[in-house]
Amino acid sequence: MKFITIAIITILSASFCYAQNIVNIKEIKQTEQKNGVTINELKGELFTGFIVDNYANGKQKIWIEVSKGFYSGQFQEWYENGNLKFSSFWLNGKGNGSWKYFHENGQLRQDEFYDTDIPIGNFYVYYPNGKLKTKSSYIKGKKEGIWEFYNENGILQKTEVYKEDKLVEAK
Repeated sequence: MKFITIAIITILSASFCYAQNIVNIKEIKQTEQKNGVTINELKGELFTGFIVDNYANGKQKIWIEVSKGFYSGQFQEWYENGNLKFSSFWLNGKGNGSWKYFHENGQLRQDEFYDTDIPIGNFYVYYPNGKLKTKSSYIKGKKEGIWEFYNENGILQKTEVYKEDKLVEAK
C-alpha cells in the first residue's frame, strides 16, 4: 500500500510540474532570427515546455514542443475539422526528422525528411485522392536522381534527372 501511495504522489507531482509548462501561443513572444530560426520567449525568458492553441470550437489547433526557446521535438497542427494538417520534428530550432503534411480530408499530402534543415532522401507529394503526384530525391540538400511527375490518375507524365542540384535530362 505504501508503494502505491508513493507512486500516486509521484505521478501527481510530475503531472502538476508538466502542466505548468503548457502555455497558449498568445502568451509567447516569437521572434524569427535572420537564419530563419524562431525564438520563443515567455515573460522575457527563453521558454521550455509546450505551446498550444485551440480553435473557437475547442478543438486543438497546434502543439509545439520547445526547449530553451527553440522548437525541439514534435510540432503538430490540425484542421478545424480535427484532422491532422502537419506533423514534424525539430531539434534546436531546425527541422530534423520526418515531416508530414495532410490534405483536409485526412489523406497524406507530402512526406519529407530533414537533417537539421537539410532535405535528404525521397520526398513524396500526393493528390487529395491519395495518388502520387511527385517523387523527388535529395542528397545533402541538393536535387539528385530521378524525379517523377504523375497526373491525378497515377499516370507518369514527366521525368527529370538531377545531378548535384542541376537538371541533366528531362523526358
